Amino acid sequence: MGAITQNRAASICEKASAAHDAVTAIDDWIAGYAHAGRLAHLRQFEGDVASAIALYVSFVTLIVAVLLQHLINLGGRALVADWILHYVTPALFVVYWLIFVPKRSLRWKHPLVWASYPLAYLIYALFRGGLSGFYPYPFIDVAVLGLPRVFLNGAALLVVFCLAGLLLVLIDRRWPFGPSKASIRTTLDS
Repeated sequence: MGAITQNRAASICEKASAAHDAVTAIDDWIAGYAHAGRLAHLRQFEGDVASAIALYVSFVTLIVAVLLQHLINLGGRALVADWILHYVTPALFVVYWLIFVPKRSLRWKHPLVWASYPLAYLIYALFRGGLSGFYPYPFIDVAVLGLPRVFLNGAALLVVFCLAGLLLVLIDRRWPFGPSKASIRTTLDS
């Protein structure tokens, strides 16, 4: 049982590391794009992408805290790494999003667009699990739960994701602090 738990923990850490690498690559690309003198176009792109990333990392934190944390018993450096990866880093990114990402640029359709990524991942994980017998998370383990329950779990997670996305759009439209898309466009035009 301990080896299975450690394998699952290693798998979760590998996925988190890959997600971190993807976020870093996106951040590097955005920085490079800004240095190329395309700042006006970047601000719109940055708001959409940064908002999606804020939602993704917040949702991962929610999933870890509610559904996965009880599965492994970490201690020492592993516990510190887990907390930094799943709680501190997402919280810092959300603070960055609140303060620095231009607001009032999101549309109500954005959460549906953003949901395509977790939906695609769910389909991939189910397909891969069907071939290999390995499901990365217990709430999508078809062998244990059966396909109807896994579909229900997936649908519930996607609904919660979309509701969280709508909340993010609402915050974007009402947030009184930080730059707005219009204020940045005015600054760049002058």
